[in-house]
Amino acid sequence: MKSRILNQSVDGVRLLESSLLADFALLAGRAHQRGWELRLRSILKRMSYRYYSMSFSGNKNTECGRPLTNFPRSWLEHYEREAYQEIDPIARHCRQHLKPLFWERAQRRARGRTKEYWEAMGLHGMRAGVSIPLRGKTLSGSLSVAHPIEEGLAASDDDLGLLFMMVPYLIEGLQRRMAIEQAPTSCLTLKEAECLGWASMGKTSWEIGRIVGCAERTVDFHIANAGHKLGSTNRGHAIGIAVSQGLISF
Repeated sequence: MKSRILNQSVDGVRLLESSLLADFALLAGRAHQRGWELRLRSILKRMSYRYYSMSFSGNKNTECGRPLTNFPRSWLEHYEREAYQEIDPIARHCRQHLKPLFWERAQRRARGRTKEYWEAMGLHGMRAGVSIPLRGKTLSGSLSVAHPIEEGLAASDDDLGLLFMMVPYLIEGLQRRMAIEQAPTSCLTLKEAECLGWASMGKTSWEIGRIVGCAERTVDFHIANAGHKLGSTNRGHAIGIAVSQGLISF
């Protein structure tokens, strides 16, 4: 009986991991911003993390939209009022390190205003949590998650393992979003994207012309315009840039 219960428990964990991995893959793909945020929130909730905050910037330190967070409003207002951004130990750690920051350990070592910061965070409902630096080719930032104090939860090894497993998918999804948001202001026209899309499938200009209903030289004109906007050196280069920015797909 004990062996059967253990096997059922192991099977349940495997099923959860398999389901979450499918969600991780979706997190790495293209999605509308609101839908992407809801997916992230759902995944974290399934790992028993209710609160999260994520901020990120581009490789030239350009901010990419507002931070994504559902931290308690009372804490966010207190944070602003006390100007904690000047001493924020989470932001400082994630700028300087690649290893995660476990809040309870950090609080035990803290002194002065940093200790005050951690104590205030606990008073606003968050004490047990972890912050993970995010690093990619085109971004840097952090993801912080926490259990609500009133539920008396603590992160299990399984929770943490799944959380760390999610990070590469999260980074890929963020980089994809940033590429789209920071695409050249002169975006491709529908016809340019259409011609470039067919070219990515190996179609010649003559074949594309037959498909979209225009002359071969008109197809060349649209593809040349697309390449100019994307800063490419040739047709293949233009296709590669457009695919990486999510402007077309194979």
